[in-house]
Amino acid sequence: MQGGDRVHERYVLSSRLGSGGMAEVWCAHDERLDRDVAVKFLSEQSDEDPEHLVRFFSEAQQIARVGHPNVVTVLDFGDADGRPFIVMENLDGGSIADLAGEPMDQLEAMSHVRAAAAGAGAAHNLGIVHRDIKPNNILLDEDGGIRLADFGIAAHDAGENLTQTGQVIGSPHYISPEQAQGERATPASDVYALGIVLYELITGTKPFEADNVTAVVLAQVERQPVSPSRLVEDLDPEVEAVIMRCLAKDPDLRFEDGNSLAAALETVITGGATPTDHNATAELAIKTSSRGSRKRIALLAAAAILLTGITVAAVVFSDSTSEGGDVAIAETPTDPAPTRSTRGSEESPAPSSSSSPSPTPSPSASEDDEPAEYDEAPDDTEPKPSPTPTPTPTPTPTPTPTASPAPDPESQPSR
Repeated sequence: MQGGDRVHERYVLSSRLGSGGMAEVWCAHDERLDRDVAVKFLSEQSDEDPEHLVRFFSEAQQIARVGHPNVVTVLDFGDADGRPFIVMENLDGGSIADLAGEPMDQLEAMSHVRAAAAGAGAAHNLGIVHRDIKPNNILLDEDGGIRLADFGIAAHDAGENLTQTGQVIGSPHYISPEQAQGERATPASDVYALGIVLYELITGTKPFEADNVTAVVLAQVERQPVSPSRLVEDLDPEVEAVIMRCLAKDPDLRFEDGNSLAAALETVITGGATPTDHNATAELAIKTSSRGSRKRIALLAAAAILLTGITVAAVVFSDSTSEGGDVAIAETPTDPAPTRSTRGSEESPAPSSSSSPSPTPSPSASEDDEPAEYDEAPDDTEPKPSPTPTPTPTPTPTPTPTASPAPDPESQPSR
């Protein structure tokens, strides 16, 4: 394809907007309706792969079904000289990726992610999971409006599966822990990705960075992110509570879907109180992480073997897997990152330092923890054989005394 080419006797190509391993996108002019559009072509290499072809046209069908103001609009699709194409509205504002890299105003960041979450929620209502939400797929129109795009690897709850079992689909920096382990993606997986986008916009950095794909993916599974409030001094505790709930490792502890996340962000934006279970759920996620730490270590060992041993054969990532100069995994405290309470500044469910010491184990203590001290013998109590009891001597009969003065009673031995 090149500038000036006419597609479908209607769309005249002008300039290429971008390309990836699976497709390329061109700006074009629709001569019939006299408007600019974006035309996405399946790459020449991909159109020979039946799976890629199915996935490509599935994207057009998925987007057309959603029909939401915060989802890009599909206008047409077809085949041009053996090259499948999709025609979409042309958006001139770039993408959220253009705004990432430095801290953004909290309200602006929440507004962008709320809109993207609303678009994802509309897809979730139809049983569609995006599976690859990231800044590059959140587009802006010329007025700053948000459109969620690139449903190329979206899956339907009814059981659509365009990949082999055990393959990992998504972008490493935004993939959910369950996707990273080859499990089925759910709406909560999209919520996790939206949480990472919000974290990145507000802090100016991704929660997990490393110099290779495997390390990033493993970090998504096993590491807790640095609390955003440690990176942004004036961060609203309500905002942090929302972010940390999105990033819970257990999908059951996140917002249920995009609609729930959008509603929570709208509440924070308008100055209302976030739902009361935000902080409680985040704290529960930390406690659950502590209780299940040893079980998770075994799981991570298996995941590490999978990712390091057969990554080349079994891990399939989306077009943009290289996202700039990742250098090292962000330094993370040993303990899970605290979640700031929406009721105060307490950052951990641990007992207050003013509490009196007590031998009672902490509620968050794992059953696998070492036994409490009071279950062990003190160091100076070494077992010794019991001494043989000394037999009581048989008293010797006292002869009857001759007449003499009576002895003092206190001088007699007690019996």
